[in-house]
Amino acid sequence: VDAFVELARDAYRRVHAAFIVPMFKPDNFRTKPERGGGAVLDLGPYAASVIRRVFGEAPRSLSVVRHHTGSIDTSFTVLADFGARGVFTGQFAFGGEYVNRISLNADGLNAEIDRVFTIPPQQPGKLTLREHNASRDVETAPCDSFARFMTEVADHIAKRSFAGYAADLLFDAR
Repeated sequence: VDAFVELARDAYRRVHAAFIVPMFKPDNFRTKPERGGGAVLDLGPYAASVIRRVFGEAPRSLSVVRHHTGSIDTSFTVLADFGARGVFTGQFAFGGEYVNRISLNADGLNAEIDRVFTIPPQQPGKLTLREHNASRDVETAPCDSFARFMTEVADHIAKRSFAGYAADLLFDAR
């Protein structure tokens, strides 16, 4: 994701993320409001982390439209305006064909990453770039992102170093 962000560091950027998962079985905690279920609580952190990682600042304005099915929100759409820096849109939902991607569009550049949020551990990452209508793929080495994250968390716990996580958590909560 860092390379993705660097592509349009100083350009006006249009960023779109989509994370859609098939509907969960009725007994899954994500379908139960009393257990914190719903699309916003489950998928909202993905939207917040994209904003933090790509823009690094709070949006000037933020709109969220939620769709409810039964007792939980099953989808939401985000529009965040960053003024001269760009705009972020996102679609996040339970109930649909699996989609997990982010795209960035700037003058003369389009970049897309498929499986950005949960890449299978043995699968290489792939960034598709189109610059001035010429396309190329950039592959990254396979990585178990969840195992890597848990190892990083354990290291920070051992060192009692929480400032970075606290700052990210507060940013995302805002």
